[in-house]
Amino acid sequence: MTSDSSYLRSIGYLLGGRINSGSFSHIHHAIQVSNADVVAVKVIDLKNINIFFRTRFLPRELMNIRTLDHPNIIQVRKIAETDSKVYIIMDYAFTNLRIQIMKHCYIPEEQARHWFCQLASALEYMHRRGVAHRDIKLENILIDQHNTIKLCDFGFSKMTDRRSGILPENSTTYCGSLGYCAPEILRRTPYDPWKSDIWSLGVVLYRMVVGGMPFGEGNDLGSVKRISIAQSRSLEFPTFPKTSVECQELIRRLLTVESDRRITLLDISKSRWVNHASLNSAYFRHQQQQLQKPSQPTPPTEVTLGGNDVIRSEINASHGERSMISRIRMRLPVLNPRKNKRKQMY
Repeated sequence: MTSDSSYLRSIGYLLGGRINSGSFSHIHHAIQVSNADVVAVKVIDLKNINIFFRTRFLPRELMNIRTLDHPNIIQVRKIAETDSKVYIIMDYAFTNLRIQIMKHCYIPEEQARHWFCQLASALEYMHRRGVAHRDIKLENILIDQHNTIKLCDFGFSKMTDRRSGILPENSTTYCGSLGYCAPEILRRTPYDPWKSDIWSLGVVLYRMVVGGMPFGEGNDLGSVKRISIAQSRSLEFPTFPKTSVECQELIRRLLTVESDRRITLLDISKSRWVNHASLNSAYFRHQQQQLQKPSQPTPPTEVTLGGNDVIRSEINASHGERSMISRIRMRLPVLNPRKNKRKQMY
């Protein structure tokens, strides 16, 4: 059986240390040999996933990540597969929002506004293309070296028919992390996935500016009951850290229990808090203007699950006259997690 390292080397990547692990996959650093770029590789072991995930969620994830192209969505460079594994090669990010909040306890409003506008812009882009994320949480919000948000992990994403102006059927797959789930999901009633994304956006904003979860979190049946009860009560804000009235107002509108009354992405862009700083509101308006223009579809990368074909679409880049070997050697510390002090998460 070919190891991950040997297979990735055969398609032009040097595998490094493990960054993170999930139920069905793990993430590694890697270096792209052709240009010495540091990338992240998500390895999905098909033998460890159930048939439902393999036939329903995995194809959706692969389809959506190959077609979404936005500055605040993680860019996928290549998808390759063998009989037993799928390799998703992505741009590299140094940290995520959860780590930043754990490090600083909370995020000052000016920085929170900057990141929130980027995240809302990514969600606006997705929704206009009929894609609901359905798993927005701190761990899935990466931050690169330029302080730019990168939304990732589209394992629960769903394509809807709204691009054609037809209201989609409500979702009946109750997915996501409990602390970020909308009340309609916890009640296990059919729900609008776009509106549940908005709720999760509100939880993220609250977590940024306050430092804690608005309704608690957990992963068992008892947590479902506790979170549901908390959601039915009036939302409270602590005296410290102090949050502005405009920020609280937006969070309350995002976390409206009745989904039909919940704020929309268009309303978010017009809110007082988002428009408080001209730089952030200008960024949001620019993104909206770009979204209004007819978009050219991103050419999809062919993927055949369970087949033997290897996807060999390479990212070509020129880096001058410097020797490729010397460039790779400069990046080699990243491949050894014991020598690498930088923090990265996916």
